[in-house]
Amino acid sequence: MNRFEAALRMADGPAIRSLDFSMFGESDIANVALQRSEVLHDIRGQADAIRAWARGDDAPLLRIARQHRQALVARAVAFVFLEYRALRGLLQTLRPARIADIGCGYGFFDLFAQAEFGAELVLIDSETAGARAVKYSETGSGTANLETARRFLVANGCAPARIETLNPTRQNLSQVRDIDLAVSLLSCGFAFSCAPYRSFLRMAVRPGGSVILDLRLRRIREIAQPLTGLGPLRRVGTAADGKAARMHLVTAATAARAA
Repeated sequence: MNRFEAALRMADGPAIRSLDFSMFGESDIANVALQRSEVLHDIRGQADAIRAWARGDDAPLLRIARQHRQALVARAVAFVFLEYRALRGLLQTLRPARIADIGCGYGFFDLFAQAEFGAELVLIDSETAGARAVKYSETGSGTANLETARRFLVANGCAPARIETLNPTRQNLSQVRDIDLAVSLLSCGFAFSCAPYRSFLRMAVRPGGSVILDLRLRRIREIAQPLTGLGPLRRVGTAADGKAARMHLVTAATAARAA
């Protein structure tokens, strides 16, 4: 069974079918498809729809969202759970009490982490900011809605008081502290540069804390350069069908004082 087939089977299983997706509107579903284009693998016209979106035409992708609706969200949650499960051994070692998710999308990873560890969540996403891009760009392309993400998490068991949402284009991240784990799947280092978040990782993640992020393999040295001095990196897996290395960084005790 390949990864797509495994995700389809999981999406149709009771654990994911029992989740409340009622807060996802058509634009949210289209965003989910952009974040996790693998959910469109067997859908006719998906490549043309994504190219049209990049040119500024939302209509083809919204038609797909209307046609398939919450089934696409369920698929995305299933793909994220497969990735969460692959990281579970590491996460159980870390047992994070406070998690920051950079480029969090709709908080699917955070749903599982909060359920297992009861962690406080800091959800960070630029939402709709930035130029539209379907590949790596310096600033990335926002495709999320933090209010929908919050509603999704609360509807599925997360305590509202343990969720903080921040849009870095409108809000200051400099006050965030005491993060045990900063995570960024298919976002920082994959969709956009790590450079804008170097200061955040240096100041917000506690000494000895962890960062998990995906770095594009074709440009990995260049993309990883802004992480220099934060702590040692080691590979813990792959992502994006082998296009990215999933990396674990442990912040050095002196990282907060590094230039």
